Order: sequence, then C-alpha cells, then structure tokens
Amino acid sequence: MRRVIAEAKDVNNTKVKEIMTTPLVIVEPSADLEEAVKLMFQNKIKKLAVVDANKLVGIVTLTDIARFQPQMIRMLKQLTTKQETPKSMQKVIDYYIV
Repeated sequence: MRRVIAEAKDVNNTKVKEIMTTPLVIVEPSADLEEAVKLMFQNKIKKLAVVDANKLVGIVTLTDIARFQPQMIRMLKQLTTKQETPKSMQKVIDYYIV
C-alpha cells in the first residue's frame, strides 16, 4: 500500500510485480518457528510465505508468532538485545515483546 500511495501510482493499472518485495523469502511448513523468526530478522520482514511443493499454503507473521509462542518471545527478546531491531518490526516488538 505504501509503495502505491507514496509514489502516487494508479491502483487500477499497477501490477503486483511492480511493488512486491523481492526476492520472495519463503519457508516450508516443516520449518520450526525459530527458523522462521530468524529468516524474518535477517530479511527485515514481518510476513513469511509458507510454500510446499512450489505452492503457497499460508503466510506466517511476526504478530502470529509473538502472540502465541512464549518461547519465541524469549528468543525475540534475546535477538533485540544482540542486534538492532529492524524498523519495520519495531511496533510489533514494542507491543508484544518489550
């Protein structure tokens, strides 16, 4: 949305490929949550596509993980003390973690 509005693009004529984040960061359904969180931090993203056999089967978000996984919260706290929190994640971290 920001990429469309900030650049005053025509929503009726803008293709997804013109504004999507690349490269697409994916995880398999069998990945553990710790791996997913590390991928999010490394790539400074809050949403991660879950792909099985080249087919999108879901999306996991940092908010999903923070709400329901106390052990992930502990890991996120450790990550935020060891490295700078990506700006795009700061609001979720401040609300659910700190």
